[in-house]
Amino acid sequence: MNSENHFSGVPIFIAAVETGSFSKAAEKLHLSKSAISKAISILEERLETSLFLRTTRHLKLTDEGRTYYESCLRAFNELTEAQANLRSLKHNPTGKVRMNLPVLYGKRWILPVVLELSDLYPKMNFDITFSNQNIDLIEEDIDLVVRIGNLDNKSSLRARNLGTQPITICASPSYLKRKGAPKTIADLKQHDCIVESSTKNWLIKTSEGKTKNQPVPSRMRLAGADTCLQAALQGKGIAQVPSWLAAKHIENGELKPILDSYAPTLPVHAVWPKTHQKTDKKIRIIIDELIKRLEP
Repeated sequence: MNSENHFSGVPIFIAAVETGSFSKAAEKLHLSKSAISKAISILEERLETSLFLRTTRHLKLTDEGRTYYESCLRAFNELTEAQANLRSLKHNPTGKVRMNLPVLYGKRWILPVVLELSDLYPKMNFDITFSNQNIDLIEEDIDLVVRIGNLDNKSSLRARNLGTQPITICASPSYLKRKGAPKTIADLKQHDCIVESSTKNWLIKTSEGKTKNQPVPSRMRLAGADTCLQAALQGKGIAQVPSWLAAKHIENGELKPILDSYAPTLPVHAVWPKTHQKTDKKIRIIIDELIKRLEP
């Protein structure tokens, strides 16, 4: 017996009890009296018991009918409450969101947005980690990541563009005075490059406007773009760092941008499992807010 047949007639039964007659139940449900009577008869047949003592003037519940009515009423009240709670969740999302963010970009641009959302939605909880490495969202049980650069095409994931992050290649005036300014990527062979320890490459924009990994000779390999920036400020070589990280140092003359035509602009994406697309209001709220804040 399928669930539809299993519960058919129950709302009609409850209406008949609450109105006190088949006629009034028919009016309430916009059905005919015969339809009400037939539904109750089918329900009684399925339950193998009589629910009502029918008289010409009154509709009275049997003992079995009273017990069944009380059980049905509790169940329908719980169902009504569950539906109300679900509607509330759509407007007041609750539960934990596990996020993984790029270390510097995440702390500078994403974390402030999430902290504000935590005030707007006090029933949402956040579990945030920081990493510049690609991770398996499904394996690590992560709800949402933000990634900088081109994405792998995985059928199990969805992504939304949040904006871009321009990259600057720069060095201090003291270094450029000592070593000269390179004019092309090939000239870097004669220079000291400062490279993040997680890679031996820089990301370079080609003449076709694409971005590629370019091996560069490194005098120093340091963990994090912020430490690479510090080394460049002290005249130790040429660094490739996010433009927003170097901006104030360029403005005050502590650093000078070079090789501008080779400096790429990287896309920034929010990425989440496909399974969350339609079911998790929390994810949509975060992504919509990030797009509103970051895309310009």
